Amino acid sequence: MYIATIKEITEYIARTHKGGGEFVRALQPDVLEFEELTSPPPPTTTNVVEIEIWKMDLKEYREKLKIRTEIVKQAYAVVFGQCSLAV
Repeated sequence: MYIATIKEITEYIARTHKGGGEFVRALQPDVLEFEELTSPPPPTTTNVVEIEIWKMDLKEYREKLKIRTEIVKQAYAVVFGQCSLAV
């Protein structure tokens, strides 16, 4: 029953959310964790191109973090809704 429930939750999240594939991967029995997100280190030079690349990397990092947070919130809401007593 547990495996079937996890499968349904992950399929729902994958269908309904951008970046849901990461959630599916994180709940696979042999993984059970999200890939670690690390903030890009600041540039060490004053090269304009490197600074712009860093800005783009930072924007991508923040977007991934935002998506992951929303996915976890949605998954919690789904599980909480399934496990709560009917009103």
